[in-house]
Amino acid sequence: MFYSAAGAGISQGTDTPDGYGQGGEGYAKRFGANMARNASNNFFGTFILASVLREDPRFFPQANPTFGGSIKYSVERVFVTRADSGGRTANISGLLGPVFGEALANTYYPRQNRSVGETAERYGWDIAGQIGGNVFRNYWPVFFKRLRGNRVPAGSAH
Repeated sequence: MFYSAAGAGISQGTDTPDGYGQGGEGYAKRFGANMARNASNNFFGTFILASVLREDPRFFPQANPTFGGSIKYSVERVFVTRADSGGRTANISGLLGPVFGEALANTYYPRQNRSVGETAERYGWDIAGQIGGNVFRNYWPVFFKRLRGNRVPAGSAH
């Protein structure tokens, strides 16, 4: 929900998609569209496709990541995931889920914002968002450990 609200705020500032207009109504439409896109991407990617393809779409943080290593691992996890058997496999569900989600988004996006180019751009932002989210999930325990003077918050992986 936070990412949808923040994304709607950024989109409001850049007036994208421009078919939603400005003001409170435009922001609300962008927020709703972001929530629907995220739900669709997750439905297709982490439920339907992952189940059919027998992939495990969960992100497993590294034990002791460096910042550079965290970025490399986070990018890799977008393209490679675990199979249900525990081995490594191409992350087809993680790559195709957003494609299906963006195709569905074209049914409720404003007509002028349904082009192939705009759909591809949204897909690119979806993949970039996956990478950024992976970096955050992988590196946040280290970040908080350093902020708190080597004390790791309860319940976090380290």
